[in-house]
Amino acid sequence: MKQLIRHRITILALLLALAPLSLPSCAPAPDVVDIIHESDNSQLVAAVEDVNKSLCERMSLLEAALESGLADSQTMLALVQKAVESLRGDMEEKLAALSEAVRSQGAGLETKLALIEAAMNSGFADEAAQQALLAEAIASMGGTLEEKISALETVMNKQGTALETKLGLVEAAVKEGLADNAAAQELLKEAIASLGSTLESQMAAIDSALVSRQADLSAKLLLIETAVQEGFAGAKTQQELILQALDSLGGSRADLLSEIDSVLVGETVSLLSKLDLMETALTAGFTSDVTALQQLQTLVTALKGKVDGMDRKIDGILATLGTFDASTGSVAAALSDIRTAVSGLSTDGEKLAAIERTLILLTGIVDGHAFVDMGNGLLWATCNVGAKQACDTGYFFAWGETAPKTDYSWDTYFDSNDNGNTFEKYAIDKKTVLEPKDDAACANWGGSWRTPTIEEWQWLKEHTQWEWKENYIRPGIHGFLLTSTVPGYESQRIFLPRCGSRMGENAESKWLGLYWGSSLKMSSSNWAMVAVMHVANDSNSIIFDVASGSSRCYGFPVRPVSDYLMK
Repeated sequence: MKQLIRHRITILALLLALAPLSLPSCAPAPDVVDIIHESDNSQLVAAVEDVNKSLCERMSLLEAALESGLADSQTMLALVQKAVESLRGDMEEKLAALSEAVRSQGAGLETKLALIEAAMNSGFADEAAQQALLAEAIASMGGTLEEKISALETVMNKQGTALETKLGLVEAAVKEGLADNAAAQELLKEAIASLGSTLESQMAAIDSALVSRQADLSAKLLLIETAVQEGFAGAKTQQELILQALDSLGGSRADLLSEIDSVLVGETVSLLSKLDLMETALTAGFTSDVTALQQLQTLVTALKGKVDGMDRKIDGILATLGTFDASTGSVAAALSDIRTAVSGLSTDGEKLAAIERTLILLTGIVDGHAFVDMGNGLLWATCNVGAKQACDTGYFFAWGETAPKTDYSWDTYFDSNDNGNTFEKYAIDKKTVLEPKDDAACANWGGSWRTPTIEEWQWLKEHTQWEWKENYIRPGIHGFLLTSTVPGYESQRIFLPRCGSRMGENAESKWLGLYWGSSLKMSSSNWAMVAVMHVANDSNSIIFDVASGSSRCYGFPVRPVSDYLMK
């Protein structure tokens, strides 16, 4: 069956490709034009069933009869069905006749829709062939954009055409660039409203369209989106309607996944509907967590190059998605959180930023490293530069240097050649704050990571509770556990191991927790700001000092911060 379908599609595509650029006129022959002036339509019926006339000619005759009032819409539909059923020849010849009639200028859009619908009913066209014919019908429309939209609106209000056929037409209009998502929803709103005055009749038609094979998944989602927004869905939720559409899909699981991917990379439906589709497919068992994450990557990747200035953000989202695993949490919940975050936003840039923020908060990873938000949006790394986990010391750095070494003295310091008396780059009367290339956090971790300012250390001091911890995580690891006191963030904490320092070639001050700030101490150019934590010997209380400074050539660890979510 699939081979036959592919064969038909190939034939139709070939016919359309070989068709001349000028559209056929197919005007009624002179000897049959007078039929439309007869008092009854018997001769019209005979002419429509006349197999010696081309389908194109018969459609033009029906169009003239429709315009003159000799045939109403219902009669026209019945006669179109007769004309299609009377077609002779093999499948290739029938498809050629259908293609010529749909592209002709002698028939209007309503007549062409009736023709396509009749072809589907007679088994001469499958779903893919129908979409190709609808695209040709859209392409053959003349007039201005306003006139084309007006013609579409007229067809939407006709009661004789099935909703699924109208749905296919709207989707073709979107794909051909004739209507955007908002215009498509307006057209479908009119189409649903034309189905009858009762909600029951409208819902019945919607149900029929959702289970029909005449519309693909993108078109059905567009219908669902419109029905829910305009109140045509009754008590059914958007997820229930999506489940109906998914249940109607035939073929293998690979076919279903391919259809979903087509929706995700297409532009027919909104981002919200795409997220609803992925969440519904996952919770209903059509997809797995792994597949859902891959689909989210497909959705985000499809936006590359389409949103000005957002490719870097898209790359960041994809990198964050790569860190999502079973330990991160529920994928379905993540999709729901993302949908909530983007709901109500208007621009693609805003939506991408919301997606990124949501994923970063869910994974706890930004630019490749784990973080904790202590309550003000600034992200504190969970470990030092050079460490693999919170309890590790990591590397020691002289202030403004980006690599560890064995000798931390003025003799090896990058910014002075005279034992710290004068400085080439950083001094009170020169630069006082580290540039990214001289920042150990930025140079080693990249992205948005940097060394904290002393003001950020001050905020941390003022908004946390401090605890001294011995043998933390494993024996021999001592340090300071800082727990946020910001309402709503009381579960957030970071551990700062007591690392001491490096002076010359020696390890010193092992009882202290010493961490660099990003600026010089303004009283002396050879000192830089340091956050110091230690336990007082007399009271066993913790002293947290952020106003201290130390010689720039000494080696201290760096605890990075990121303001990625604050920009």
